[in-house]
Amino acid sequence: MARQTFRVDCSGSRRGSVLDTGQAKDSDQRLAILQSLGLLDYERERALDLIAESARAAVLSDCGFVTFVGADEVWFKAASGVAAKSLPRSQAFCDRVVKTKARVVLEDVGRDPEFSHIDYVGAYAGAPVLVQDHVVGTVCATSLAPRLFTASQLHQLDLLARIVGERLETRREKLFLSQLFDGTSDAVLIVDERQIIMHWNAAAEALFGYPAREALGRALRMIIPPRLRAGHDRGFARLCNGGRPTLAGAVEVPALRRDGSEFPASLSLSMWRDNERTMVGAIVRDISDREALHQARVASEAKTRFLANMSHEIRTPLNGILGLGDVLSRTALAPEQAELLRAMTGAARTLEVLLSDVLDLARSEEGALRIAQEPFDLLGLAREVGELHRPTAEAKGLTYTVQAPPGGRWVVGDAVRLRQVLGNLLSNAVKFTHEGLVNLQVAAVEEGWRFLVCDTGIGFDAAAKSRIFDRFAQADDSITRSYGGSGLGLAISADLVRAMGGALSAVSAPGAGSSFAFALTLPDAPPVLEAPAPQVCRERAVRVLLAEDHPVNRKVIELILGEVGAELTSVCDGRQAVEAFGAGDFDLVLMDMQMPVMDGLSATREIRARQRRLGQRPCPIIMLTANVLPEHLRASFEAGADRHLGKPIEAARLLSALDEVLAVRG
Repeated sequence: MARQTFRVDCSGSRRGSVLDTGQAKDSDQRLAILQSLGLLDYERERALDLIAESARAAVLSDCGFVTFVGADEVWFKAASGVAAKSLPRSQAFCDRVVKTKARVVLEDVGRDPEFSHIDYVGAYAGAPVLVQDHVVGTVCATSLAPRLFTASQLHQLDLLARIVGERLETRREKLFLSQLFDGTSDAVLIVDERQIIMHWNAAAEALFGYPAREALGRALRMIIPPRLRAGHDRGFARLCNGGRPTLAGAVEVPALRRDGSEFPASLSLSMWRDNERTMVGAIVRDISDREALHQARVASEAKTRFLANMSHEIRTPLNGILGLGDVLSRTALAPEQAELLRAMTGAARTLEVLLSDVLDLARSEEGALRIAQEPFDLLGLAREVGELHRPTAEAKGLTYTVQAPPGGRWVVGDAVRLRQVLGNLLSNAVKFTHEGLVNLQVAAVEEGWRFLVCDTGIGFDAAAKSRIFDRFAQADDSITRSYGGSGLGLAISADLVRAMGGALSAVSAPGAGSSFAFALTLPDAPPVLEAPAPQVCRERAVRVLLAEDHPVNRKVIELILGEVGAELTSVCDGRQAVEAFGAGDFDLVLMDMQMPVMDGLSATREIRARQRRLGQRPCPIIMLTANVLPEHLRASFEAGADRHLGKPIEAARLLSALDEVLAVRG
C-alpha cells in the first residue's frame, strides 16, 4: 500500500497571531452561517441522504457522509453504510478539511500521526462544502481498509460537495426573503395546510387589529367574512391539493377586522413545501379608496419586477446545479448515480420551466410581451417541435403523427414563441392521453397558416372550457391532483397567440379528446442559407476572458471550456475584466451582467471605448446572465455585446455560441 497522501498544503498552518486571528474570524462566520441555516443537529434530510449514497457509490467505499462542522462537534447530516449522529471535532477527519479549506485524502489512516489511533477507518476522502467561501462541512467517504482513490472518484466527490453548497445557498436566500417579509409594509401571513396561522407580521397586526400573540395558532377564518368561509375552505383545499408551487396574482377580496368591520383587500398568494408540509403565504393590502387601489396597482408592478429579480437570483444557483450536472453526466457513473443525476436534473429543469412561465406571466400582465419579426422555416420548425414529443408519446403506446406539407416554407414571425405554443399544446396532449392518438397538423389556409393539435385524451366539459385559459386554473381539481401542473401553460399560450395576431380556440368533450387550434398570418420570406457549423473553438486554443463573480458558475464554465482546450483567464468583477483585457490578447470575452465593483454592462462599454480609441478590431463579447427579460437583452446589445446567453448555461449552448461569434469574426 502506498503511503497516505493529504493532497493539500497543510504546511505553515500556524503562522502566528495574524493567521490565528484570521482563522478565528473565519470560524465565527462559518458557525454563524451554520446556525442561521439550522444545520447544527443530526436531523436527517432526504436530499442529503441521496448525496451521501452517491458519494459512497462514486468512490466505491464502505460509507458515505454529508457532515457539518460545529464549534466542538461534527454533525452527520446524512450517512450511507453506517448509522452516525455526531463526533467530537478533535476526532474527526473533517476538521482538517475545515482548517485547510481543501479536499483531504488519507489513503492509509494508520500512517497519519494525528489519526493513527483510529482503527475503525482505513481510508478517507473528503471534499469541502462551501457557503459564501466558508467551509461549513464536507461530502466524504470512508473505507474500512487502506486503499487508493482515483482522480475520477475524487472529482465526483468535489462535484457532489458543490451541489450541497448550492443547495445551502438557495436555503440561505429563502431565509433572507423571510426576513424581508417581516419588514414589509404589507400584511404578510403564512398558514399551514390546516389553515393555522404560523406567521403574522407587524403590518398584519395593524391591518386586522390582532396582535401576533393572539393571531398565531388561530384559524385563518377569523379574518374571512362568515358568508365567504365555506367557499374559501373549498378554494384553499384545491390550492393545497395541487401539490406544486402556485402563484395567484393579485385579486380583490373582502377581509374582516377584529372589530367586525369589512374592507376590500388586494390579495396575492403563494404556496410551497416546507419539511413535507404545505405552506401558503398571503400578502394583503387595504384598497378601501381610490388611492389605495392605485397603490395596489403600483405594488402589482413592483411584484412583477420582484418576480423578475428573484428569477435572476434563483437562476444563479440553478445554473450551477444544471451546469455541474451536465459536467457530471459526461463522467463514468454507476447506474444508481446516473438515475439520481437524472432525477436531480429533471427537477431542476422543471424549476427552469416554471421560472420561464412566471416571467412570461409577468410580461403579459404588464403588456410587455415582445413578438419578433424574423425569417424562419415554418414547416421545419413544426416538424422539429413535433418530433421532440414523439418519444414520450410512443413510450405511452400512443399513435403520434405530425402532418405538414413536405419541404420548407420560410416566413416572417416569432419562431421562439411559436415553438413555445406548439410545445405547450403537444405536451398537454401527450400528458392527458392514455390511449389512442396525438396529432399535430400544419396547413396553409386563406388567412395564412392554421395549426391544430388534437388528441383522444380525457377531454373536458363546457364548464371547464370557460376556465382552461385562466391563469393558475385546470379543467377541474382532479386534474391537478392526478397530473400536476402550474395552470399557466394554456393561459400563456393563449396570450402568446393573441400577441402574434391570432386566437387560440378549444373543442372538447369528456372522454372524447380535445382539439386546440389557431391561425396566424405569417408573410413569406426568402430562404436563409445556413452556413456549415463552424468548429473554431475545437480546432485551436482560443484565448477566452471570463468575468463571473459566482464561484460555482465560474467553475462550470471553466470545466466546459477546459474540455475543448481553451486558454481561459478568469476574473471576479467588471473592473478586473477591463484591466485583464487591457493587459492581454483575447479572442473572446464571456461577461456576466451583474457583478460587484463594476457590472458587466459598464465593463463592456469600457472595453468597447478602449478598442475605439486604439483603433482595434472589436473582440466578440457574449453576455452571460440570469437576466432574461427583453430590456436586459436590449441593454446588453446597447452596451456593445455581440450575443446574450441566458442562464442556466450548458456545454452545447455555450460552445455553439462561441463557435458562431468566432466564425463571424473569422
